[in-house]
Amino acid sequence: MSRDAVANDAAAGPVTGAVAGAQREAVMGGPGSGRWPIKRAVDECRLLEIGELCDGGRWASQPRGRIRWVERGSKTVRAKLSYAIAWEDWPPGAPLLILELRYRPTPTAPESCDRIRLEVGAARRCVARCPGCDRPVRKLYAPPHDNSFFCRDCQRLVYRRSVSAEKRAQLRAIGDDAMALMADLQTLIGPLPGGVQALAAAGVAGGPSTEQQHDELEALLGGLANELPDRKSVV
Repeated sequence: MSRDAVANDAAAGPVTGAVAGAQREAVMGGPGSGRWPIKRAVDECRLLEIGELCDGGRWASQPRGRIRWVERGSKTVRAKLSYAIAWEDWPPGAPLLILELRYRPTPTAPESCDRIRLEVGAARRCVARCPGCDRPVRKLYAPPHDNSFFCRDCQRLVYRRSVSAEKRAQLRAIGDDAMALMADLQTLIGPLPGGVQALAAAGVAGGPSTEQQHDELEALLGGLANELPDRKSVV
């Protein structure tokens, strides 16, 4: 039995160790390539959830399937992956559970093939051995144009906080209030002799110290506090 899944976008044995490291360096530019390292976030990469493929005995009941990454809105297919899970008795007497991936990061890219070792625990939770560092992981990531999936550490990925629409609206409102208050202060201070600029110029010309200017400005603003208009009534 096989399964199909849709996700939103944004030869001889398992690929591990030095071979996987060389592949990753070739993709990322490698030492001496002249490319500056770029920190990507996990949500900027395509995610392969080992649990979704294997947990609950799915590695045996649904050993084959396909995953498509589609663009939100247009539903355009951006990437395709097919997988197969099977036991391999090689070397003899040491069977390995292998996840074979055939992946196209773009519709026109050549198909890549990777073989990743799986381990099934007593609780029927499955982990993959990262092709780069051989650590047991539950998630593998591939930046949009990479040909292979690695763990978060090997891909040098970071977590970024997402700012909700409500939070962005609050920040914009705070910024608008601050700008309006500055405009009100400028209206009140502007007619005074020299305004705030005169205080700054006095410091440059060897006048009062910066600390003294700060105290004078604070006293000036304090005296004007009772004269500030009610912003709610300003048209």
